[in-house]
Amino acid sequence: MQTSIMDEFGLSEQEIVEECRKAGGYRQKCVQSLGRDLGNDARDGDYSYVAGICSRLEQDLKESCIAGVAYALADYTWDGQYVFRFCSKFKGHDASYCYNISSNYLAFTLLNSPENLLDD
Repeated sequence: MQTSIMDEFGLSEQEIVEECRKAGGYRQKCVQSLGRDLGNDARDGDYSYVAGICSRLEQDLKESCIAGVAYALADYTWDGQYVFRFCSKFKGHDASYCYNISSNYLAFTLLNSPENLLDD
């Protein structure tokens, strides 16, 4: 939740990422938290903007950012309504990563059936 406080203090997404990079062993969790915060923007329809923020990061932090957004979007509706729209903004490995973690999260954490996921 530290990234939410950083946002409240007026730090930009890039400034928050810079602070997360200083967090040692917690840098990935910190960026995942930023992703969670960005889930609100994605839910408001700014999927490309949010995907762009994640995409500009180095691979390990990019995946943490994607995961944070994806989990937040899946938690919001317990289906793929928002999260799969977000994943569609990526290509190649990043798209596969986003769809895989989202599908697994929905199926195994939120206990949504594969049949229901296909309907979204």
